[in-house]
Amino acid sequence: MEAINGGQCSNEDLLRQIVRDQASADGRYRPAHGPGIVMHGNVVELRADAAHFIVSSVPSIQISINMESSGIVATTFLSPRRIAPSTRPRFVALVNEMNARNRVPGRFAVLDRDMFYEAVIPAAFLPSLRNNQAARDEALKILFRNGVGIFESIAIAIEGLAQKDWSAHDALRFVDELYTRGFVYNDDWL
Repeated sequence: MEAINGGQCSNEDLLRQIVRDQASADGRYRPAHGPGIVMHGNVVELRADAAHFIVSSVPSIQISINMESSGIVATTFLSPRRIAPSTRPRFVALVNEMNARNRVPGRFAVLDRDMFYEAVIPAAFLPSLRNNQAARDEALKILFRNGVGIFESIAIAIEGLAQKDWSAHDALRFVDELYTRGFVYNDDWL
C-alpha cells in the first residue's frame, strides 16, 4: 500500500481495499478482468477496468469499477447484451422512467445495445472512507448493491422487452406497479 503525505493511503489503494471488501463480503461477486465503460457527460469511453466483477444474478450482470478524477465510478451492466436495434427505443423509455423514479445515487443509460447503471462516490467523499466503516459500508452499497438490486427487481421488464415483445407501455406499467406498491407479483407479469 502506498502512503501519501499525512500517512494516508492513496485513492487507488482505497479502491483496491473496497474491491477486496466486496469480494470477501458476498460470494455472488466474482472478480474478473475486462473492458469498462466510463461516462463523461454524454460521451462514453471504453477502457481497462481498475476492477471488474461478474455477479451471479438474474439477469446476468457485470460491474466495472474505475478511479476517475471525479471519484470512484461503478458501471453495472447486463451481460450478455439484451438490446436489439428494434427494441432500443423501448429500453430508452424504460431507462428514462427508472431515472425519474430512482431514489438512490446513480443513473441509468442506454448505449448502443447496452443498458447500464452508473454510480459515483465523489472524490471529495473518499477521505471519509479511509477510517469510517459506516461510510465504507454505504460506499459498497452505492457502488455494488444498488445497481444489482435494481436490475434484479426489473428483470421481468428487461426480459419482456428483450424476448417477449413487450411494448414500452408494458414495461412502464411494470415499473409503476413496482414503485407504487413496492413489489410486483411475478406471476401477474410472466
